[in-house]
Amino acid sequence: MTDLVRVQVEGLRDLQAGLRALDAQAPDALKGVFLEVSRDVVAASSGRVPRRSGKAARSYRASGTRRGASVRFGGPSAPYAPWLDWGGSTHVDGGSGPRDRVYRPFERRGRYLYPAIQGELENVQDRVVRAVEEVARRYGLKVD
Repeated sequence: MTDLVRVQVEGLRDLQAGLRALDAQAPDALKGVFLEVSRDVVAASSGRVPRRSGKAARSYRASGTRRGASVRFGGPSAPYAPWLDWGGSTHVDGGSGPRDRVYRPFERRGRYLYPAIQGELENVQDRVVRAVEEVARRYGLKVD
């Protein structure tokens, strides 16, 4: 599932190495941009999640590193969040019989996260390119 959407910046490692040579803190500028992009995707996807208690929507978390961004969701507070997004079947209240299963049609591309990423994809690509160019210019590097 995680290979469905990926934005890759060619030469990012070389850029980071060049920035590190100029200033040890410089690659952190890219981390901030990646975190902003990830937060935008979280806002777009968690807004689509159906709410009863709101735990599933609140479980969406943005993460940014020097090399990219990611979104995670679910966890102990909302272990059913992936089931909401992709579907399948689950047991209710620990039961093991067929009556204890809850079915949701399986959706390969998901209902919330991946559609939000697809909707933001062009914007994400443009922002990453602009940010990389801006950081490079700030440190006197030329970007092709």
